[in-house]
Amino acid sequence: MFHQMFSIFIASYSGHGLGIKVIHQLYVFSPLWAPIAFGWFFWEMWREYTLTYFLAHWKHTLLEIKLPQEIFKTPLAMELALIVMHQTSGESTFVDRYWLGKRRAWFSLEMVSFGGEVHFFIWTRSAFKSLIENAIYSQYPGVEVHEVPDYAELVRYDKNSMVVWGCEWDLTKPQVYPIKTYVDYGLDKEGVKEEFKSDPITPMVEFLGSVHAKGQLWVQILIQSHKNDISVPSGRFFNKKTNWSSLAEAEVNRLLNRDPKTKAYIQDPASLVAVRPQYSKFELEAVEAIQRSIAKPAFNVGIRSMYIAPPDDFQPVNVVGMLSAWKQYSSVSLNGFRPVRWHSIFDYPWQDFLNIRHNKFSHQIIEYYKRRSYFHRPYRQKPGILNVEELATIFHFPGGVLSTPSFRKIMSKKSEPPADLPI
Repeated sequence: MFHQMFSIFIASYSGHGLGIKVIHQLYVFSPLWAPIAFGWFFWEMWREYTLTYFLAHWKHTLLEIKLPQEIFKTPLAMELALIVMHQTSGESTFVDRYWLGKRRAWFSLEMVSFGGEVHFFIWTRSAFKSLIENAIYSQYPGVEVHEVPDYAELVRYDKNSMVVWGCEWDLTKPQVYPIKTYVDYGLDKEGVKEEFKSDPITPMVEFLGSVHAKGQLWVQILIQSHKNDISVPSGRFFNKKTNWSSLAEAEVNRLLNRDPKTKAYIQDPASLVAVRPQYSKFELEAVEAIQRSIAKPAFNVGIRSMYIAPPDDFQPVNVVGMLSAWKQYSSVSLNGFRPVRWHSIFDYPWQDFLNIRHNKFSHQIIEYYKRRSYFHRPYRQKPGILNVEELATIFHFPGGVLSTPSFRKIMSKKSEPPADLPI
């Protein structure tokens, strides 16, 4: 019946051009393309459902790290602690990932200032709580790790009672180039006196501690172990998955003018001999840094920052300070950070009529911060890639904490009771 009605409809418009003919051809061949189209649609719906179900049913916790009066550990201690977060299991099989919706774990390293009082937090799945506690205690015996309520859940955006400015951070160069790390600052050496150290995290901590009593500054570093996550062109129509270390090796070969397979220098067409080219200082520094970088485990990384304050206490200079607090990780020959997305895109007043987009972004960035969402829905972005040495550079417990009054410090050192006490 339907076929007859559709045929009459097509016949009545047989002289009305190409559009009707296309519709007719689509109808004729619908037994071929319709199952494929509907199958793909329901498959994508199923993937979204399983992922949402998985994320909604695993529990998470927030750990606060309280620091002692003095810390003499180098950032290498944090590097060793972060290694336990390089978790690659949980989505190894097709059934795990596409049928059960599982995803490998991700974590959030957070530095937060409440009115100038600086706190360190680690957000994790509850199943990894003891693993992270043991890793922190093993490297920092004097700290205390406590499970605390999620401070972000206490904030609800209200355009009348608060002003929010937030952004995310991307790398300035291709992700195979590393940032300037604590090794470049000489902090990998033990025994150096505090007064001779230059810790790159100090500007960030001092800035967090300078916020007025009504203001809050949130810094969130989301990390997930890197696997074959990078999609690169393969032919004209297809992409292939590769990893960060493979791209880094290719970049080294390009910088050194070497053949990727034989590692021999590519010959000069003019002289018909393989001649080692002359390199600049910056090129040699980049090659050395890349080769050192790929020797360590890598993480997918997403970074976001936010400044929140009441309208009568919002200070634009803190936005400038937020943007400046990441510059010490940059280098001319290496990589660095630049602000992207959210409120950083507004350069002119006419880009946001009546603050409509500003208010919308303020609400959204707070919600995504609460969810620690970056690698999956509801908010997914292309992450940068940092190795564990770079992560330990931008998130570690600085030495000389006693001279920084903005920290919540442990006021007394815990010790074991004397062995000769009477029973």
